[in-house]
Amino acid sequence: MFTALEDFRPSAAMRAEVRGFMDQREPEPEHVQHVRELALSLFDQLKERHGLGEGARFLLESAALLHDIGWSVAPDGRKHHKVAYDMIRSHRWAALPATLVPIIALVARYHRKSVPDAAHDGFAELDSAEQAIVRKLAALLRVADALDRSHQSRVLAIAAKDTGAKVVLRLSSAGPCAAELAAADAKKDLFEMAYGVPLVLLAPGI
Repeated sequence: MFTALEDFRPSAAMRAEVRGFMDQREPEPEHVQHVRELALSLFDQLKERHGLGEGARFLLESAALLHDIGWSVAPDGRKHHKVAYDMIRSHRWAALPATLVPIIALVARYHRKSVPDAAHDGFAELDSAEQAIVRKLAALLRVADALDRSHQSRVLAIAAKDTGAKVVLRLSSAGPCAAELAAADAKKDLFEMAYGVPLVLLAPGI
C-alpha cells in the first residue's frame, strides 16, 4: 500500500464522498473543519520531516473531517474515537478505495486516548510502512484537535519551525488559548514518538 499511496491522487468524487459522510453524521462541522485546517497546515509545513505526499495528505484530511462522527452514536462522548473507527470501516464507500479506508479509520481513532499499539485490532494488520504512516498522520491530527479544545476556533494559525533538534509551533490566537495549549501538551506524546523530536508550543506574544 505504501508504494501505491505514493502514486495515489484523490478524485473529486472521493472528496465529495468523505464530505457527504461528514455532513450526515457530524454534530459539530465547524469544529472538524477547523481541525482539518490546522492539521493540513502542520502537514504542509512539516513535509520535509514526514516525507509524505498528496495521497497521505488526503488521508489526513479525511480523518480530520470524520474523527468526531462517533459523537452521533455516543452523545456522551465515551469511546467516540473507537465508534468513529467502526463507522468509517463499516461505511459503504463507493468512490474511496477499499485499501485506504483502514488507514483513515485508524488515524481518526488515534486522535485521542491511547497511541497506536501493535496489539490493537486493525493496526496490527498493517505492515511497518503503513503503521508509520498512521503514526505520523495521527500525531498531526492529535495536536490539531487539541488546538481546538474549546471548539471555538481560538487558534487561528500555526507557524511551525523544524530546527532539526525540535519542532516549535508558534500559535496565533483570537483570544485566550490556555486550554488549547494544555490539551496539546498532553497530546503531543504521539508526535514526539512518531517524529523523534520534542514538540514545543508557544502561545501568542512569547
